Formats: sequence, C-alpha cells, structure tokens
Amino acid sequence: MIKNILKDSVVYGGLKYLSAFASIFLMPVYTRVLTKSDYGVMELFSSWSNFMIMVLPIGLITSIYRYYPEYEDNSEKKRMLGTVLLIVLAILSLYTLIGNLIRQIVVNSVTHYQINEIYTHSFIIIIGGVLISYFLTIAQSQFKKFKYIVISLINIVLLIVLGYIFVKTMDMGPVGFFRASTVGLISANLIAAIIISPSISLQFNKIIFNRLLKYSVHIVSVGLLFSAGNIIDRYILLKFGSLEQVGIYSIGVKISNFLGLITGAFSIAWFPRAMSIRHNSTYAKKTYSLTHNLYLIVTFLLLYFITLFRYDIIYFFARDYKDSADIIIILSLHILVNGLIYFYALGIHIMEKTKFLTIAAISSITINIISSILLYPIWGINGIAVGTLIGSSIWVIIQLVISQKMYPVRFNYYYLIIGFVALLVFYAISFLFDHSSDDIMVRITIKSLFFAVISIPLALLLRKTMKSMKETTE
Repeated sequence: MIKNILKDSVVYGGLKYLSAFASIFLMPVYTRVLTKSDYGVMELFSSWSNFMIMVLPIGLITSIYRYYPEYEDNSEKKRMLGTVLLIVLAILSLYTLIGNLIRQIVVNSVTHYQINEIYTHSFIIIIGGVLISYFLTIAQSQFKKFKYIVISLINIVLLIVLGYIFVKTMDMGPVGFFRASTVGLISANLIAAIIISPSISLQFNKIIFNRLLKYSVHIVSVGLLFSAGNIIDRYILLKFGSLEQVGIYSIGVKISNFLGLITGAFSIAWFPRAMSIRHNSTYAKKTYSLTHNLYLIVTFLLLYFITLFRYDIIYFFARDYKDSADIIIILSLHILVNGLIYFYALGIHIMEKTKFLTIAAISSITINIISSILLYPIWGINGIAVGTLIGSSIWVIIQLVISQKMYPVRFNYYYLIIGFVALLVFYAISFLFDHSSDDIMVRITIKSLFFAVISIPLALLLRKTMKSMKETTE
C-alpha cells in the first residue's frame, strides 16, 4: 500500500505540478517579450479559464474518485462515467452559448488588439481543460499510470514547446500562448478519447446522476468559498494595510506553497486509494491511521526545514522580502493542517454526507475573516496569516468531529501535538543560527548539520511506521 501511495504521489502529483513549473519556466520569456498590457490580458483570461475549469463540472468529475470503486460491475462503471460525461458536455454547451451571446460585451470592455481571438481560444481552453480533467480522473481511478502519463505529457510538452516558439520565436504576442494551449489540449484530448473511450458508455442514468450530484455540489461550493476567502484576505490587507504588505504576504504564500506541492501530490494519490479500500473496514481504518502518522512525520520534517532555512530561502528567491519570514512558517503550518482533511473527513466522504463540507467551509471562512480583522491591529501582516491558520484549524476540527461520529477511526493525535511543540523549539533555535555568522554559506552549513542530526529520530520513526503499514497489507 505504502509503495503504491508513494509511486502515485510521484506520478500523479509530479505531472499535475509539472504544468506549474512550466508556467514558472516560461514566465521570464513572457515578461521579457510581452508588454505589461499583453501580459495583463494573458493573466486575466488565464485566471478566468482556470476558475471556470474548476466550477463548470459542478464537482461531478471529482466524484468519480469516490464512486468508481463503488460499482463492481464493469457495465455500471461505464454508465456512471457516461452519465458524468453527458452532463459535463451539456454544461459546456450551455456555457459556450451564453459566452457567445455576451461576446461583444466582453470584447468591448477589454481594449487589446488580439482580444477577439483570445476570447475564442479561452472557450476552447475551458472546454479542453474540463475534458482533460475528466479523462485524467478516469485514468487515475483505474490506476492506469501509463495512460495518465501519456495524456499529461502530450499536453504539457506541447504547451511549453509551442508557447516558447509562438511567443518568443514567432512573436505572436499573448495570442501565441493561447494558441499553444489550444493545440496542446486538443491533441491531448484526442489521444485521451482514443485510449479512455472503451471505459465509457454514453448512457444517461438519472439515479446515478442524482447520487453523484448530491455528493459533488458541496465539493464545488467549498472550492468557491475558499477562492473567495483567498481574495478577502488580500482585500483586508489592502483595506487596513498597503499594497507593499500585499506583496510581502504574496511572497510568503508562494514560498510556503513549496510544502503545498508535497501535500497536494500526496492528496492526489491518497484519496482514490483510501476510497478503494473502504469496504474492508478493519483493514481500511488501520491503514488510515498509519498513513495519518506517516503524513505527519514527513510534513513536520519538511516544516522544520522551512522554519530553519526560511531566511536563506528568502535570500535566494526574494531577498528584499525578509518581512515575510514568519508568514512563511504560519502559512506552511496552515498547509500542513489543511492536509489533515484527507484523513479527518474520510467518514464524511464514505457516508456521502458532503453537506457538512459546506457547513465547515462557511464556518472556517467566517472565523478566518473575523480573526484576521481582529489580529491585524495587534500583529500586523502576521495577524492575517494567523487568521488563515485559525480558519483552517476550524475547518479541520469541524469535519473531524462529524466524521468520527459517522465512521470512527483511531488516530494518534500525539504526533500532531508533539510535532507542534517541536516546531516552537525549532523556531526559537532558528534565531540562534541566523545570528551565528555573517556568512550565509557558514550559516547554511551549520543549519544543515543540525538538521541532519535532528532528522535521524524522525527517519527511524518513519521507518517504523512504514514497516507497520507493510505488515498491515500482508
């Protein structure tokens, strides 16, 4: 089980975030070749496309992870996948119709010489993005890594290569990026349709649809609520602080997202596996508990690293943003806590009571906003980060309480408590190391030796946990 989770984390998580690295790779090219106006319109429509790709499927694609293992008969699996596809196609058709009706309004509101073609490409990208997500979800639910890799790489490679050629070499302007995205998505979807279509039966089943919709609608509502919460955090900073503080906070978010890449990759691999073993209750609960321990050991170890080396990381990535140092720790802890939801909310997903996700999200965001407003006058920009941490803690605790009532699992909470106490110790020690020498390389060497020694007991604990997981599977 543990080997499968690690492999899945590398394959699915790695490929998912390869596109993020692709955008980082191309960013210097785009910012040098394009004008600020060109780059602005590109970011505007890219952000809109990403938002619609998340919203339009109304969570039905995500529900495949939950329900694919539920149907034992192959024909029922095909009908379920076909039902999702038909509904998604209907939604995409409606979106395209509405988009064409308001086309002139949008085009007139954005002053750019390539706006007409960019607007057209945005529709193709949204449709292609939703469909590629559908095909990749099926491949992952079937644990077909090779299919997943082929589909993903076609899209990513074409985006990188053509994006560079169209924008840099052929000087197409921002429309070159959208043309590259269109070609990549169309090509990947054609291949995906060929290799995944045998698993799909285009039959609509109302009973299946109602069941999936009841589960999925709260998934998408949570996504919308937290997207709004992220925007509100920036607004509070802008309202009570300054644009400079918004920039400092954003750097803290980006650096803390290094941990988010790891937890995100794990979650992509873990959830389908967790759902696939839920019918064997005794085995499943023991696996959930041991994997929970594994998650905490690894993520706390990474958090200690970030805490110890945060000023050095800032020095290399954004040396003028030292004020984001504590924000990085707080938001990294927030990411670690948020990741616990993949364990503490399992009962909610297994019992199909996802309405509690929406309730928890509303409570979390409300507490986040109130805490941020109250804490900003006391701790400044760090108060906003603490408000976010408090909100995520409420989000996790509510779901833990509800989930344990439905599907009790014995988790070892001592790992969480000890890990947090050790983080405070690391935070205090980090100040000693940061003032140990004026030479950054000397400081990094001293910290590296210290971290290597401290990592030994955690490595032994990790080995023990992995051994217990292996014994469980046997």
